[in-house]
Amino acid sequence: MSMCKRPAFLSAACDNGWELDPNTRECFKFGNEKKTWNGSRAACQKLGGDLATVKSPDEQMYIYNRVRRITGSRGCWIGASDTTTENIWKGVDGSPIIYTDWGQDEPNNLYAADNCASISLGPSPNQGRWNDQNCTLMFPYVCRKSVSDLIPSSRTMTASTLTAITKEVETPEDKDYSDYDHLPPTTMAWESPCGYMLEPIHFEEFCYEINDLLATWQDARTRCQRDGGDLLSITTKNEQLYIEGRLKSRMLRNYWIGANDHGTEGRWKWSNGDPYFYFNWDSGRNYTFI
Repeated sequence: MSMCKRPAFLSAACDNGWELDPNTRECFKFGNEKKTWNGSRAACQKLGGDLATVKSPDEQMYIYNRVRRITGSRGCWIGASDTTTENIWKGVDGSPIIYTDWGQDEPNNLYAADNCASISLGPSPNQGRWNDQNCTLMFPYVCRKSVSDLIPSSRTMTASTLTAITKEVETPEDKDYSDYDHLPPTTMAWESPCGYMLEPIHFEEFCYEINDLLATWQDARTRCQRDGGDLLSITTKNEQLYIEGRLKSRMLRNYWIGANDHGTEGRWKWSNGDPYFYFNWDSGRNYTFI
């Protein structure tokens, strides 16, 4: 038995290529192309948004979960800088930033020109936290815009993200149907954030699937990957409590999750690459199931 996890599909509330944060109801776009901080901001503005100013711990985790798999870069630009006054950090709209997540000993203005904020991606104790960097460095970036800022545009929906139902057609008694040779059904369609997953569970920005088939850990992971996800990673206490609540009503005892120490004995990691900051081991035991 196992549990799979993968990000929910892009929301129809955002333009193509943008993704909805279900907590803030804001749209984000993650640019993999490397640009300077100013170049990144210009790219975001061209798309109707701006560099993303991070406003809460939940938003920080949401953004980091999206950018942490970027390779070949030690940082990712976000919308904060102190270019106007040293050590007075402001968002791209000019207002002082309220929430910060600086890494240890940051910001340090190490080279006397580190005036732009990034999220650290490279392997370091500060991975996933903020660092001040020289604004001319070439990093990927995160854009942000409000749902209310969106300009209506055409969209192409893929079959895997749509679910359709057939609605019965009402036939009032006072209407004449003598000229009808058939009554065509009315079809309604909506975007399903979990697509074609069987009995999906949708929590925050992720979709989960419970699989009661007996399998080895590796076979269970292969099945999850085939559906575009991986074995379950649990990165917060809220996620742990939610999963526990969903499993309590089931009769089976143990479900594989993605924690493993395959590389080095005793050094645990998540199979999907999530940072291994949160864990909830049973007292005295290290098992890869819940």
